[in-house]
Amino acid sequence: MSRGQQKLLLCALQLAQAEWQREVTGNPGLLLVDDLPAELDAGHRANLLDSLAALDAQAFVTATDLTLVEHAAGNAKLFHVEHGVVT
Repeated sequence: MSRGQQKLLLCALQLAQAEWQREVTGNPGLLLVDDLPAELDAGHRANLLDSLAALDAQAFVTATDLTLVEHAAGNAKLFHVEHGVVT
């Protein structure tokens, strides 16, 4: 199994857990996705971002380059951190 496949499997499990949590508690919680673009091609990144949006949960996604997550740029608030300064 490739690293990209492993990452997709882990993300699928986390999304399923968030969906289950929403069904049980009415709240999907908070999702943290660190370095989303690592190991994933553009199609898989877009699918994962769409799945996060469909869940309607609060999610923090990190990336080293905005263009790698531009699929979600219209639906998200962007925080840029450089040298400890958040803009």
